[in-house]
Amino acid sequence: MIEMEDLKRINLLKPLDDEKLKRLQDVTSLESVRKGEFFYHSEDPADKLYAILSGRVGLAVAKSAKGKQSHQHTWVVELGPANSFGVSAAIFTPERTHMTCAKALSEVKALSWKSNELQSLFEQDFEMGYWFMSELARAIKDRLKVKNIQYLDIYR
Repeated sequence: MIEMEDLKRINLLKPLDDEKLKRLQDVTSLESVRKGEFFYHSEDPADKLYAILSGRVGLAVAKSAKGKQSHQHTWVVELGPANSFGVSAAIFTPERTHMTCAKALSEVKALSWKSNELQSLFEQDFEMGYWFMSELARAIKDRLKVKNIQYLDIYR
């Protein structure tokens, strides 16, 4: 079973009280990924959201030419403990796919949540869903800032 202290270390979950964390704990899994392995690739179904307990994860976009997917990547950001990734899984639309790929840059231990289980929890507890999505929006905003800076550097 996942420890409450592990959940409390995750940035995305900081606004949640112990009661809400307990409900989330029931649908939380632990995943171990070796260095060099991918959690997912661009365009894969986005069926899990992840949060890093230990290790480093790189997010990248796949380079493509004329609509063809490539095995070459442009690295966008490197994430460490307490950070979340796979956020497309928490955007509840019929067709969910990842916009990036996520690769373990070291040995990684991560918490994971199935998209359909999160959606069910949030439908039962709107307050939990609100705080969760507020923190998720903050994480996305921070990543967009990094991306904008990278674009500015390209065009200088």
